[in-house]
Amino acid sequence: MNHNIPVNHIEKIWIHNTTFFIEGLAYLQGYDAPNYRYLHKHIKFRNLLNDDEVEFGLGTVPKPELANQTHNGKTYNYTAAGTATTGFKGIDVGFLEDGLYEIQISVSSDSNIRNYVSLVMAERDLDKHSADEFCEYRLFAESDKVYLAKKDIFGIDVPAGSHISVENSWVQGTVFHLEGEFIVPDVPLSNFKQGKYYLIAQKHIIKKQYVFELGQIRKSHLGAKIGKSADGYNASYFATLGLKGIETRQFEFGVYDLYVSLAYNNKIFTAKLNKQLKVESRSVCVLVETEQAMQTAAFSPTSMSLQEVKRAAELANQNRNWGG
Repeated sequence: MNHNIPVNHIEKIWIHNTTFFIEGLAYLQGYDAPNYRYLHKHIKFRNLLNDDEVEFGLGTVPKPELANQTHNGKTYNYTAAGTATTGFKGIDVGFLEDGLYEIQISVSSDSNIRNYVSLVMAERDLDKHSADEFCEYRLFAESDKVYLAKKDIFGIDVPAGSHISVENSWVQGTVFHLEGEFIVPDVPLSNFKQGKYYLIAQKHIIKKQYVFELGQIRKSHLGAKIGKSADGYNASYFATLGLKGIETRQFEFGVYDLYVSLAYNNKIFTAKLNKQLKVESRSVCVLVETEQAMQTAAFSPTSMSLQEVKRAAELANQNRNWGG
């Protein structure tokens, strides 16, 4: 009987743009591993919709403080227990298809054997967001499992009863600033980090676009704007990070429509603002108010809930099993 039980304890996990990082412990209980040659560590992302899997090797981080650990009355050397992405450089997950991925980790004494298990997180209430120019990436935990969701940065229609308004804006040379209220009835943001706002600047015709994370400001009685309790939506106010604005020197010249996307759980809501950005030179940008009222973006079917994805996966597997 194999008593070498795979153990992991993940201390840090995050994503920046499209690069995924992980740090923690991964070892075999009751197995001596004084250096990296004794353990083979891997991480995989499994798409819940089609069961496609992508695997990456992980590196070993020496933990000399774990050289003498007792298990069942015996002492073991777990020096090779530490793990992280190779060279701490992260893993680029930008190539993954849009979808919902379960993340698992394997540690084995044999390079040809995998012992995949769910991640055991030190961090409680894991919910982290990042984005590139086209997609949003969300790391979150549910039912003792860790998931990565990748979705189009343009989300679904803003539901009836929502409220969006630009409350302040300014331009200083090549830097522009926007702040305002974006309140969705089914998205109660009473505190920071419960959701994430993004600003999208999309160029006419060629659809060149830039995406920027936005910060949040607490404002009292925002819920009253949609007929809800006064305190339940007090963080539903977006602004450029640190109120410092967004630099446009890297933008292509031209006119850009402006959108705000609100990411919450596995849904994204997107509204088009009644302002356009004109980048006229390397030293000047202009915000122009349009006659068109703020409106919702076109529907995009990218916001399935975890339960919906699991059900779709079950149906897909059933169809596959009946396919003969």
